[in-house]
Amino acid sequence: MKYRFYPQIIEKIDLGEFLKGIGFPVWILLMFLYLVGTVAVNAQVVPVTNPVGGFEIDGNLISNSPTNGAGDWINGLSGSGGGFLFLNDGTPISKVRTFRAIDPYRPTEDNVFTGGGKFNDNPSTSWRWKFTPSSGVQGKSEINNAYVHFAETEGRDQWIIVGSDRLETNGTSYIDFEFLQASIGLNGTTGNNLTFSSSGPHNGRTVGDFLISVEYSNGGGRPKVVFYRWELISGTLGTPGASYDYVLKNDPGPIAFAETNRFGSVENPMGAFGTLAYNQFQYVEAAVNVTKFFSGIGNPCEGMTVGTVFIKTKSSDSPTAALEDFVAPISLRMVLGNATISYDSSLFCTDSAPVNQEGISGGTYSYKNVINGQPSNQSPVGLVLNANSGEINPNLSSPGTYQIIYSFNTEGCPKTAVTVVTIPDRAPAPTVVDREVCQFSGIQNYSVSVPSGFNIVYYSDISGNQVINGIPSVNTDSADLGVYTVYVKVTREGYCEGGIFPVSISITRPPHAGGNGTLTVCEGTTPTEAQLFASLTGTPDAGGVWSNVGNVYTYTVAATSPCTVAATATVTVTIQAGPDAGGNGTLT
Repeated sequence: MKYRFYPQIIEKIDLGEFLKGIGFPVWILLMFLYLVGTVAVNAQVVPVTNPVGGFEIDGNLISNSPTNGAGDWINGLSGSGGGFLFLNDGTPISKVRTFRAIDPYRPTEDNVFTGGGKFNDNPSTSWRWKFTPSSGVQGKSEINNAYVHFAETEGRDQWIIVGSDRLETNGTSYIDFEFLQASIGLNGTTGNNLTFSSSGPHNGRTVGDFLISVEYSNGGGRPKVVFYRWELISGTLGTPGASYDYVLKNDPGPIAFAETNRFGSVENPMGAFGTLAYNQFQYVEAAVNVTKFFSGIGNPCEGMTVGTVFIKTKSSDSPTAALEDFVAPISLRMVLGNATISYDSSLFCTDSAPVNQEGISGGTYSYKNVINGQPSNQSPVGLVLNANSGEINPNLSSPGTYQIIYSFNTEGCPKTAVTVVTIPDRAPAPTVVDREVCQFSGIQNYSVSVPSGFNIVYYSDISGNQVINGIPSVNTDSADLGVYTVYVKVTREGYCEGGIFPVSISITRPPHAGGNGTLTVCEGTTPTEAQLFASLTGTPDAGGVWSNVGNVYTYTVAATSPCTVAATATVTVTIQAGPDAGGNGTLT
């Protein structure tokens, strides 16, 4: 029986009889298979959904190589189908799942350990570091790049994928990827005895923290991956006399893959030690199934939230080996073996509030009404919630408080994550009345009213981009005739804002009787209305009424709403005597 080799697959086939039948030397075929298939045989494709095509642990950084369709750190120039995690300039495609840390290397000033600290010491009390241009660490322990990626399979297994490099390839290198729930920071900027500060409550760490250690050499087989977990050794958790340490766990076996570029140099378009490639044995990468890790240590229901990734090298695999180089701690938030959900409350006045879900995906969403501060077991009503995506439509939901439940399963362990949301009441619409006012009637205010306790915001545009400070008004003594419109919205803290509503003031022209005039008529003649109207100055309105007192005639134009004062003008009539021819006489 012989074997045919593919990435992740060793398929058993019956070649013996076939080759004998055609007279082909078996050893020639085997040598050919070894030469063309060595890299592919040693590649492992982790079946995560991001990047597309999974992630190939093969000792290089390029997608579609050697396996077409397999993803990796960087986009390959040949082949197709495989996704990638970084652009060539090192920018991550996802800034919440993928991280790259760059560490200086000699002769550039570098941050390194000093003082002989050990990997399981309390960082706050026992670790020391310094900046030094000469590095002071072995070339095999000098880091330039470190990569971390968090991903899931379709079956909801969570994987951590890591990668790093070293300046020199002589000897065996030991690099630790430490995943901490609490934070760790660097104190100071100058000096040879600077300190660390760790917020971990259990001797500088938190019980449940874990460490992935990768050992790789300049020859031989695959890199070695081992696990350590921070555990209570003796005493009572959290008490002053308690003792803690990293405990070595069993060989993870099929839940972890690792590989170095042991078959030759590989490209790194992002840059490494001043070049765009790694020499043989200069780069290492590994993938760990965290879900299976939790199950393997006996508690498939366990989980944790990673807050910091700390990457460092040491001189050997001994527990007492001195720490050497490190990458500045990477602060992040990644939920492992569990899930959390939350919502952005600023979206509760819109038509879409998507869930912020971290950790295990693929679960379902439900809700309960919260009554008097407690979730009710009665049939829930009022919330428009998508059971698959967790999205809420607040505009279609009834105001109230709800408990959202995300139910999921990991390694046969049913779990839930909950959060409470409150959909606010919506502010009422204002009562607005459009007004018509008469010109020259002074300062006029807009007619807007709201219930007690609510506020009015005025805008000059219907889109609500230009706020009007104070309460707007219209000065009808100086404003032109026309319609003056502003826009109003009702607000109150804790309420969704209402819509924007227009309200207007229309300035109407008052009645106009024209200016006073004069008219001269012959004695004995009564002036006509047409003569009188023509004698007014200006542009009087037609349709007025004439009246007189003696020879003074008054023209009155009645007011119409919204104006209330009639307009008047006068025409003074002068009676001119006619020509006098004297009386009749006789002549003899």
